[in-house]
Amino acid sequence: MSAEHSTERQAPPLEGTLPWLAGYLERLENPGACKLDLATLARLHEAHITHIPFDMADGFLGQDVPFTLEHVVQKIVYERRGGGCTQMNGIFAEVLHSLGFSVQRTLAKTFQHGVCRELSTHMVLLVKVEGKRWLCDVGFGLRGPIRPLSLEQCDEQVPQVQGCHRYRVKRLINREWLVEYLRGECWQGLLVVRDADYSYEEFRVTHFYNTHAPTSLFAQHLICARPHLEGGDLLQNGTLVCVRGKRRSSYTASHLDELIDLLQAHFNIVLCAQHFQHLPPGIIKDDIR
Repeated sequence: MSAEHSTERQAPPLEGTLPWLAGYLERLENPGACKLDLATLARLHEAHITHIPFDMADGFLGQDVPFTLEHVVQKIVYERRGGGCTQMNGIFAEVLHSLGFSVQRTLAKTFQHGVCRELSTHMVLLVKVEGKRWLCDVGFGLRGPIRPLSLEQCDEQVPQVQGCHRYRVKRLINREWLVEYLRGECWQGLLVVRDADYSYEEFRVTHFYNTHAPTSLFAQHLICARPHLEGGDLLQNGTLVCVRGKRRSSYTASHLDELIDLLQAHFNIVLCAQHFQHLPPGIIKDDIR
């Protein structure tokens, strides 16, 4: 019997599965992965979002940005860093597949300044469980979903509510979905998601674009984020914005030591000055240590 036809089906034991799975679940504080049901999927999704930050600092550290799953596992599980969309959703897909979930990796377009970008440069996951399909995305950043979004609930009048976040999903005529986010009083585009299935290797070009292309935001700016049910934290270069419900605060670091403190305090990213090969705009390296 398939997972989508029974909420009682047990996930396989950890022994004999991914050698790093126990370490990954330990980093998530062992949220419980004993059944192949929606509750387990939602717990894993929220635990990943909560414990592993969206982390695009590698380009400033003089390092190649890891793509192979072996190197992504080393970074996220053992070095306890975060990652971008291919890294975060890539490792999450491996975890879900290992536990027995039906998972598809697919491409999505993102929006910039309210306009849908032409290129599909974002990885998301389509997961089928209990006979229904869900959109999982642990690698979007600040306004990404905390829990899976239903692809069956496409009613504009009934938003999908996750804490202070409001989403709605529309099925488009060309085998795509439009995901929107309520910001203030206005609905804004978040993603246009393909109804397709790709191997992990097919995202290598997308990964390279996001981390190296001159037109990619992440190639020019240090961006880290940690969304949560009350809002989230976003660091862009030296400016940190913290959202807690209707409260919003910000702080701008000017020196590298301040930036390092923000990374650790808000994202659990532990780096030192020697790690940085070049600095984000507006950040000055301290002369005295």
